[in-house]
Amino acid sequence: SNLGEQPIPACLAYILKQQDANLEVRPLDISGRQEISSTGGERAFFLLRAMPGSGSIHSLANIVLDRLQRKRQQVGTWMPVLDEIDELVIGGGQLLMDNNLNFPLKLSSLASLAEAKGIPYHITCCGVGRSWSHTASRLFQPVLANAKSVTLRDELSRERLGQFMPSLKTRVTFDPAI
Repeated sequence: SNLGEQPIPACLAYILKQQDANLEVRPLDISGRQEISSTGGERAFFLLRAMPGSGSIHSLANIVLDRLQRKRQQVGTWMPVLDEIDELVIGGGQLLMDNNLNFPLKLSSLASLAEAKGIPYHITCCGVGRSWSHTASRLFQPVLANAKSVTLRDELSRERLGQFMPSLKTRVTFDPAI
């Protein structure tokens, strides 16, 4: 299982609250879960879709799945949170990776919704995957270019992102769960 699923958002919330004790932090899971499941069902499906070398069939499956689930996720899970926030922090983990378009599709959708609602967003403390497909690159580029800030969790991620978007200004910070 992905050990970062629970500590990353908890640590980010803690760090943000340290900056402003009056800040109200609203968690939003981009996979649409209200709570992290202990059964592993969602996690097993995600790992199947994200296996290295699984190729374009899994990318196509993720595009179809994204289109089928998007409305339910946005209306049922994302929109109530976006309706109540002033800024959006998208952060932690290896989010900037092409896991058969799973993260690129979700981040693109979330960023588009935030922009449509006039909500500034920040990409923070993220890792960057080694390679992106052409489609993933096209999805990630506007997300990153329109972010108010982009921070990465390590220098390797900065080097990788520099290969995809050389003119993007980024800063290196840390992995919040470590």
